[in-house]
Amino acid sequence: MYRAGMNRVALHANSLKRLSLLVLSLSSCLLSAQAAAPRAFDSFAGRWAGALEYQDYGADRRVKIPVALSVRVDSGTSATWSFEYDDFGSTVSSVETHRWKAGTYDVTTLGQPGVQRYTSRDFPALIGKGSGKAVLVGNQLENGKQVEIRRTITLNTMTGGRASLTTLTETRAPGGTFAFRNRSSYTRTP
Repeated sequence: MYRAGMNRVALHANSLKRLSLLVLSLSSCLLSAQAAAPRAFDSFAGRWAGALEYQDYGADRRVKIPVALSVRVDSGTSATWSFEYDDFGSTVSSVETHRWKAGTYDVTTLGQPGVQRYTSRDFPALIGKGSGKAVLVGNQLENGKQVEIRRTITLNTMTGGRASLTTLTETRAPGGTFAFRNRSSYTRTP
């Protein structure tokens, strides 16, 4: 009887040891997966140079101006995008905070009220691959009327050895078709 009790204790201790090893192994796998998970804006981080093309409705033409962009990752879900535009001889600066969380992409522009909110099903795939295309959809006021806004972000981490980033913004009135608003095209700079 004493021997049978000892065997049960030894069997129980062995089972606990195996269970502990299993829990440690699973914990290690989960921590590795979390550590390896890409942060939302890591692929965008750095300095970029390019041009902003926009529709000048007063002159009924498209205009291009040079732009410098610097993206600084603030956390796993946010980044600061700092722009400098050469607006025909004068430099104009703009700072935006971009946030991604659970299907929602928010952009807050320093000095402007409110948040531009988008939803996207594609952005997680772009984050996961570090390149690709994501479509963001939201609403905004344009000339006093509510319109749907679509921003398409295309990130190619290697184009001829240099990364490229393009954002295309289009809007449409209810029941209408999407119309060009602006496009920014960049290449990563050293």
